[in-house]
Amino acid sequence: MSRITFGSFDLPFAVGDSEEEQPDGMCEELEFLQDKIPARCIFLGEINSQLDSSPGLAWGIEDYYYLMPWEGPEYDWGLFRITWDDNWENFGWSADARIKSVTDPKEAGRKMFRGLMKRWKYDLRKSEYAAYREFLRGI
Repeated sequence: MSRITFGSFDLPFAVGDSEEEQPDGMCEELEFLQDKIPARCIFLGEINSQLDSSPGLAWGIEDYYYLMPWEGPEYDWGLFRITWDDNWENFGWSADARIKSVTDPKEAGRKMFRGLMKRWKYDLRKSEYAAYREFLRGI
């Protein structure tokens, strides 16, 4: 039986950078972070959407999800993303979940992503979460 652990974990390639190295512009910043991702990681896809939390209040979602083979016996895979912070207007890392006892990458990705949706209380049957529902189908 598989076991999923949610919460942040260290991404060995996501080390802090000096201010001089930070690129200008949204596209350049995304490329800067993507260039740090090791080739062994698997790109699962992206979600570009907007969530409306209340009338007149919405935020843009731009997330790029990756699966990372885990080194060590504790887990088999880690799920992380590069995520756009709509308030601070910058990209950052988010290490979201790890799984044990699942060797197939697609199965691991689906299980962890589905688990995140439950954890975040995203009801994928609702229309506002259509982008997440379609993303899960595509894994």
